[in-house]
Amino acid sequence: MITTQFAAELIRGAVELESSERGARSHRLPRPIRERFADPQLTLMEAQPSGVRVAVRTTSVDISMQVHATRVSYRGATRARGAVDVVVDGVFHRSHLLTGGHHRDRPAHRHPNVRAGGF
Repeated sequence: MITTQFAAELIRGAVELESSERGARSHRLPRPIRERFADPQLTLMEAQPSGVRVAVRTTSVDISMQVHATRVSYRGATRARGAVDVVVDGVFHRSHLLTGGHHRDRPAHRHPNVRAGGF
């Protein structure tokens, strides 16, 4: 088995990679923008890796990757944890549903002028 270290040149769709205790965290906005507009909601959204992908060229028939997902969820709202799609030569092969990882629980936000169940 050949082990390849995770490197920025393998990543597509992320503007920046931040080193973390578990490896790397992708960002869809550059650090100066994140610092200038330090809004907690923006920070949560830009750090979600939707559209970020790993691109490799290989003759291997088997590839494995360790992923540690961090998921933000809102109390009272049940949603899927996420998935990693496997695409080879532009053809979708399968989707792997994520389990485990880190979970951040946040209270559901309700606008003060909106009642539960409608307007």
